[in-house]
Amino acid sequence: MRPLNTRERRIQFFRFLALFLLAVLPVVVLVWLHGRVDHVENDFLRKQYARQRAEGEATAEHTLLVQNLVSSADELRSYVQKKSAALEKLKGDEKGELEDRLDKLIDMREVMDKKLRTQTASDSALLALSYQYHTVATKLTDVYVKACEDQQRMNDMLTEAQKDLKSKQEDLEKLQLRLDMLHANP
Repeated sequence: MRPLNTRERRIQFFRFLALFLLAVLPVVVLVWLHGRVDHVENDFLRKQYARQRAEGEATAEHTLLVQNLVSSADELRSYVQKKSAALEKLKGDEKGELEDRLDKLIDMREVMDKKLRTQTASDSALLALSYQYHTVATKLTDVYVKACEDQQRMNDMLTEAQKDLKSKQEDLEKLQLRLDMLHANP
């Protein structure tokens, strides 16, 4: 018992299948293209995020370098202000501390100069300013050290002069005593 219209049924089945595929195929293609576009957009966004993150890290590192440079300069300035009374006494006790702070300033400047891949105009100005600041501070430290040495030399000369004066006064007193003895015994 076979149906008599098998051929017609088969043709209708293939027509339905073709119509079904024509209806479903655009939806599948659209979903596939939408997923592909999302994938491309996601890749683009990932690259952009990675670039911004790298820029953020570079900015954070740059900010840290600038802050370190400025803080070392501020430490030197505040130390000089705080110790100005002691520096005026020219004892020379602060020489080592001054040199340490100057070395820290120049180290921070060198680190910043080495780590910066590209220098902006403000970076160049900051580095130039820190170099000038270091130069002035170095010259002032040298003047301070020289003044301390001169003060010490003058103190040594004063001590020697006082010793000479004391010995001369003793000699004068001895001569005065002899003279008084000679006048008393004619």
